[in-house]
Amino acid sequence: MQREDRFHHSITVASDAALDAYHAGIDAMFALQPGALDHFDVATAIDPEFAMGFAARARAHLARADVAAAREDAERAMSLASHRTERERQHIQIVADGLRGRGSIEAIYAHARAYPRDAIPISGALGVYGLIAFSGIADHHEVQLDFLRSLEPYWRDDWWFDTSRGWARIEGGQVDEGLDIALRAFEANRANAQGVHAISHGYYERGDVLTGAAFLDEWLAMGINGAPYSVDGGLHCHLSWHRALIALQLGDFETMHAIYSAAIAPSASSAIPMLTFIDAAALAFRAHLAGEDLGAHALEEIAAFDAAHFQAGITFLDVHRLLARLSHSCSRSGENENEYSRLGTSHRAPGYRFQYHVPPTSVPASNTRTLKPSPRNRWSAYIPAKPPPTTMTSNIPTPELIWPNPSTYHFELDDGGYGIERDTASAGRTFRLKQHEIPRGSDRRSRILYPNRRPYRAPSRRNRRSPLHSHRVEPA
Repeated sequence: MQREDRFHHSITVASDAALDAYHAGIDAMFALQPGALDHFDVATAIDPEFAMGFAARARAHLARADVAAAREDAERAMSLASHRTERERQHIQIVADGLRGRGSIEAIYAHARAYPRDAIPISGALGVYGLIAFSGIADHHEVQLDFLRSLEPYWRDDWWFDTSRGWARIEGGQVDEGLDIALRAFEANRANAQGVHAISHGYYERGDVLTGAAFLDEWLAMGINGAPYSVDGGLHCHLSWHRALIALQLGDFETMHAIYSAAIAPSASSAIPMLTFIDAAALAFRAHLAGEDLGAHALEEIAAFDAAHFQAGITFLDVHRLLARLSHSCSRSGENENEYSRLGTSHRAPGYRFQYHVPPTSVPASNTRTLKPSPRNRWSAYIPAKPPPTTMTSNIPTPELIWPNPSTYHFELDDGGYGIERDTASAGRTFRLKQHEIPRGSDRRSRILYPNRRPYRAPSRRNRRSPLHSHRVEPA
């Protein structure tokens, strides 16, 4: 039987009760509140042939890193899709292809042009871990913002969409406008953890860290109808990381350590392993730069968590693995001080090169290990004695690492993704993290995200007609 979903699309579902449970699950999933999977369980129990319910449940399982269950639900949805509407079939196909490793940003763009209010497929392109951000292009913030702007004529006063476009503006440098949009969206749904995250970024990027700290403290403690945000919420660890980062910036190290131990440490976080590790590693590195290490026990726990869960292959994760190991190595003493554990490689991982050199000391050959260079497997490292204490200036607008003595610090992905560049005007003391356009011929994006597709070719400035930039949805 055909009914209408909350996005004003026709949807095939047997009863209003199943549809109500489906809507509750969508809202919980988009707000990163616990319980989305339970709502989808109810919806599919009421209507065992609810194809869209199984597709949504696949997304909820994926959010919990249960890939096997997600694929099972996606296959169930595909088996039911033949007698559904064209929109439902395409929607389910996009979800299933993503879980089969055949996800395509072009398919999402095409679907959005036909159905610009179909939120679940569109959401797969958005955010920090969406396909646009992980596409490998340097201007992904601008692409995401442009994509959302092209959808704006089709959306009016929806808290999920407004949160997404507010976030995109904040990340794209339009901080004041984006923060205003995110705050309005938050008022429409104060249980929306995604909105809290966007607002936290807005306050931080604007330099208003005290307001951001007060906002986070209040919402985490009693923002859900007077109750605290559940530790099982998808953003509990990361929002706690934001609060700990503010404490670090304000020099409140006691609060930072307390938040880390209670909500961010691998033994305390309930987030999926990758997100837990990224937050723990990022805070460890920032704390080290500020001269306030998390402590031997915390760093050992992070290292053990890394060894137990990860192998090389996802660049964003691998960068954090390298930063965590650098923090760990620099914090150790005695004979361990010059050691550095090499990041493992796999057949699909990009090559890495990590070099650290302090003049005038030359790099002794005995302390340098080099693998045979190849397009996908190159690594060398030299770690000298522990560098002098460092400080970190404000990261607004550009993060800078200030070293007391002239030094050369170089970190890059061999395929040109990221690098730390030295500012020669400051006698080698200032370093900025840069993201570089991936050169023509690089296969990092296609090998990792789209293994069955041709390698990515970065568009020239004159010709931006590559599939990755065919993202605009033109009003009818």
